[in-house]
Amino acid sequence: MTGVDRRVAGWWVVVLTVVGMLAAAVVLGPAVTGGAVRGPVPDPPDTGSCMAREASGLVSTPCDRPHTAEVALAWSAGLGRPPGKDAYAACTSAASAYIGADVSNTAAPTADDTEVATGWRPPALTFAIELAHGPTADLVPGYSWQVCLVRPTVGNRPVGSYTGTARGINTTQDRPVLLRSCYARAGQVMSTTPCDQPHAGELLAIQNVRVPDGDPEPADDPRLAAQCRAIARNRTGATDATYGRRLAAVVSGRDYGLGIRTSAAAAERSATVGASYVAYHVSCAVEIRGAARLTASVIGLGQASLPVG
Repeated sequence: MTGVDRRVAGWWVVVLTVVGMLAAAVVLGPAVTGGAVRGPVPDPPDTGSCMAREASGLVSTPCDRPHTAEVALAWSAGLGRPPGKDAYAACTSAASAYIGADVSNTAAPTADDTEVATGWRPPALTFAIELAHGPTADLVPGYSWQVCLVRPTVGNRPVGSYTGTARGINTTQDRPVLLRSCYARAGQVMSTTPCDQPHAGELLAIQNVRVPDGDPEPADDPRLAAQCRAIARNRTGATDATYGRRLAAVVSGRDYGLGIRTSAAAAERSATVGASYVAYHVSCAVEIRGAARLTASVIGLGQASLPVG
């Protein structure tokens, strides 16, 4: 046998050995029974849970740790939507109820607001809603839970990570710093900006008023001005809420409609029309005087130094 023949014969020996080993493994190897089984369907997070978003999906986290959203409504896997409701409509309703958006204009002051007149209430939180799912980044029918999230915003932009909770926030002045209402330009409470950024003023309270013809507009009403000064003392906790005349309590009004005031007695007699009025959204705020800017919230500042930059 030539050298070439011997090499060919050697390769065949190797091939036959490997084939024999594989056949033996199939015959002698342990039997495999059954198949992969999905774990139990996970429960959705509770309403009020605070959520952070990670690469793996939504993660529940304590509300005293940084998070970006909160659960206003949750439903279990397989439903695809809340029972009997359109998911978006249900989320909108649940989110409004969660933050306490339906606040009456005639709400009485809270126990620690003894100087504040009936009708003033905390500034409304702006927010966005989001329909999301978990516990993984992929939506798995029959397995993934779904949630309606509330995401606080400032100037129509998400706040980002914050600590604390927005639950019931429209009914209380006790709110996380990043969820307070500051504004960039003096006299323009709608120029919203985060309170940890330089700002001209901080909104403290709001109410709606009807001003009859001939009465002063809200910005010129001495009664509202006195109430706003009382609110500023209450919110800052300072004996001198002007901090040496560096801050001013400011009332402003933005009209949103006209109407006719009719007395109940007149309505019973002949629906006689009473005096006309202008309806206003009224704000009470504190503003810094001059070109300086506040760099933090002044709520609860007390006797500490004014944060300016």
